Amino acid sequence: MGFINPKLYLAFTKIFCSNESREILMSFLNAMLYAGESAIEDLEIIPPYLSAEIFGSKDTYLDVKAKINDGKTVIVTIQVLNVAKYRKRVLYNAAKTYGMQLNLSDSYYRLRPVIALNITDFEMFPNQLEVISRFAFKETQRLFDYPDSEIELVFIELPKFKKELDQLTTLTDKWIYFVKNTSNLETVPDTMVAVPEIERAFQIANDTNLSQKDLDELQKQEFWIQDQQGAIDLAAQQALERGMERGMERGMERGKSELIVRNIRRLIGEISPDIQTQICELNLENLDDLGDAMFDFESVSDLVTWLQQHSRNFTDFGIFGIYLSYRRSSNQRCFVPNFINSVMSSIAFFDSAVPDIQILHKGIKPGTKVIILDRARDGVSQITAALASLRNITSIHIISHGSPASLQLGAIDLNLTNLNFYGEKLQCCTGAMWRRMMRALVSYSKSVG
Repeated sequence: MGFINPKLYLAFTKIFCSNESREILMSFLNAMLYAGESAIEDLEIIPPYLSAEIFGSKDTYLDVKAKINDGKTVIVTIQVLNVAKYRKRVLYNAAKTYGMQLNLSDSYYRLRPVIALNITDFEMFPNQLEVISRFAFKETQRLFDYPDSEIELVFIELPKFKKELDQLTTLTDKWIYFVKNTSNLETVPDTMVAVPEIERAFQIANDTNLSQKDLDELQKQEFWIQDQQGAIDLAAQQALERGMERGMERGMERGKSELIVRNIRRLIGEISPDIQTQICELNLENLDDLGDAMFDFESVSDLVTWLQQHSRNFTDFGIFGIYLSYRRSSNQRCFVPNFINSVMSSIAFFDSAVPDIQILHKGIKPGTKVIILDRARDGVSQITAALASLRNITSIHIISHGSPASLQLGAIDLNLTNLNFYGEKLQCCTGAMWRRMMRALVSYSKSVG
C-alpha cells in the first residue's frame, strides 16, 4: 500500500477539498489556526477562483477555500518550489479574496476577515526557528493592532518541522507530519489512527482508491516539480561555482600582484602607493604580461608608461574629458575634440597659458560654463572651489598644457609626485573619482608627451 503526496496540488485538493472532506478540513484548520481548539464548528468548502491545470503558467491559484462559522474566509495554498515573487503572490491571493467579497453595489460593511494559510516546502524565514508564523496589521513602533485588521497571513514551513512519530503530541504536530511525510509511509501509523479525521485522510490518500487518470496526472505534477527543482538547483550550483572561480581568480590576482610589486621594488626602487594600487587592479593576464615586462624597466617612468597602456583606471575616464597640447614649437596649437559640442550640463576649465583661448571658446556648445584658470594661483584649488558651488554637472573638460607625466594647472604642475597631496584636497565631490581622474590626467599627459 502507498499514499499520494499531499504536497501536490491534485492530492491536496482530493484530501481536503472533496465532498467528503468537510470534517477533515475542519480538523486540519483548527489544528493549523487555533492550536487544535475546536474554534471552527462549521464550514463551507467553496471552489477556488483560480486553478492550476496548466503547469508552467502563472500559478496564482488556491488549493482550498472555505468559509468558516464566524463568517471568515480561509484560503489555503501549498507551495513546493521557492520561486521568485512567491511572497507577492501570497499578498495577491489574500487581497483578491478579500476584495472579491463585494459586488459593485455592496457596502464595505459586508467585508469579512480573510485568513491566508500558506504551507511551504522550503524555509520562508531562515532566521526564525518556529514552524508556524502569523502576520497581521500592526503599528510599527508600539505594535498595537490596526482596528480592522481583517487580513491575516499564516505560514507553515515544513522543513523546520523535525519531529518523529513518537514525538507527536498535539493535533497540530500530527497534521503537519501528515502533510510532510505521508508519501513516504506504507501503512497508517498507530498514533495517527487515534484521530478519526486523519485516519480518513489516509484513506483518501491511499493510491489504490484513485483512478488511473488521477495517478497519471499526479505523476505529471511530480515530474514537473522535480524538473523545476532540478533547474533551480542547477542554477544555484552554477552561480556558486562561478563565485568560487571568481574568488579563486581574485585570490590569485592578489597574490601575484604582491609578488610583482616586491620584485619591481628590487629592480627599480620604491614605488608610490598609487602605482601599487594600479598593479593590484590588473587582471591575471595583464599581471603575467607585467611579470615579463618588468625586467626591461629602467625607472619608475617605464612602469608608469606600461600601466597607462594596460590599467583599467588609466583608460576609463568616466565623465571627464582631457584635452592636452604641448609647446614643441611656437606655432603649435591646442586642439579640442568635436564631441565637446554635444555634451550637456558641462563645465570647461582652460589653463590661461593655452594660446587662442577665444578661438577654442567658440567651439564649445552654448550653455557650457567656461572657467579660465589664473596662472598665478593653484589650479587644483580653483577647480575645487568652482565645483563646490555647482550641481548636476555631467561632464568636466580640462584644456591645458602638459609635459611627460605632468599637467599644468594654473601655478602648479600636477604630477605623480604631488598627486596624493592634491587628492586629499579634492573633497568637494566623490574624492575617489577625483583621485582616479588626476591619475588619468597625469598618465595621459605622459603617454601623449
